[in-house]
Amino acid sequence: MIDEGRYVRGMRSLDHCAAEEINLAGVLSALADPIRLRIARVLCDGEEHVQADFPADVSQSTLSHHMKRLRQAGVAWSRPEGTRCYVSLRPELEQRFPGLLATILAAAAAAAAAGAGDTDAAPAGAAAGLNPSRA
Repeated sequence: MIDEGRYVRGMRSLDHCAAEEINLAGVLSALADPIRLRIARVLCDGEEHVQADFPADVSQSTLSHHMKRLRQAGVAWSRPEGTRCYVSLRPELEQRFPGLLATILAAAAAAAAAGAGDTDAAPAGAAAGLNPSRA
């Protein structure tokens, strides 16, 4: 279980929501962004990752913004250690919504394989296999 402590003396808060605050609308909103969806793909291996493991085509400040949104939604957990920050998928997400992330990632991969183009540039609905004109 993850320690829910939000403040450590001498360090800034990392904006993690409490496990009971994780909600479907927040998770879906966070994963609707193509960059955050790419980050979730990296995190789905269950390991901790450092900044170098994530999309290199965005600036560090942009990556930090997306990480914050994923933490606030309850998708990601960041663990600072020294000058590094390790990021992992939050286990409470799977407990609260079993199979949700795997389903979203599979739908995005299927859309890409079916020739829907680059799902990183497609609208969120298209990445999930939905027709945006009917949504």
